[in-house]
Amino acid sequence: MLVSGLNEEYKHLVCIHAAHQSDGIEKIYINGKEVGPLDADGFVTSGEYYSTKTESVTETFAAAPFTLSRVPSSRFKVIAYGTWISGTFRMPSSGEVPYTRSGNTITVTGGPASPFPFGGTMQITHYSVSYQYQTNTSQVRIQKHLRAPGDPADATLLAECPDKWKPTATLTGFTYTVIRLDLRQPEF
Repeated sequence: MLVSGLNEEYKHLVCIHAAHQSDGIEKIYINGKEVGPLDADGFVTSGEYYSTKTESVTETFAAAPFTLSRVPSSRFKVIAYGTWISGTFRMPSSGEVPYTRSGNTITVTGGPASPFPFGGTMQITHYSVSYQYQTNTSQVRIQKHLRAPGDPADATLLAECPDKWKPTATLTGFTYTVIRLDLRQPEF
């Protein structure tokens, strides 16, 4: 067992399953519950040790089109900020603008409505985008090692526990898993 994280919030369990190379590891159970499917990085993608929550964020951009740092899930609003100009009259202003969206890329398709009955144009200084996005959290990550000849040491342990796990720790000849538990999960 190894620990990592700023507050030692992760526990890494190195579990040996066989003293030989294996064809596969079909299922993993924790406390009698099947962990379920894993993504390409070994994180649980559904079930008991997986959760989602909605977060809100506002991002600012100098010009359109722009690309958001996350893919929005709902409650999306694009606001232009600048100065309305009508003849010699100038007034700081803001207003919601129409847009099109493809994934997390936004293209502004028009300007905000004029606050004046006599019209004018808006000199836009920046755009603000407020939206919600989903965060997916896996409390478990599993790296499977079937011990094909020449396999290197577990890369996640090398990266997260470099002072405790060395490149020479290849566990040659053993089928094993490295299970990382997030100790912020109440069950752990």
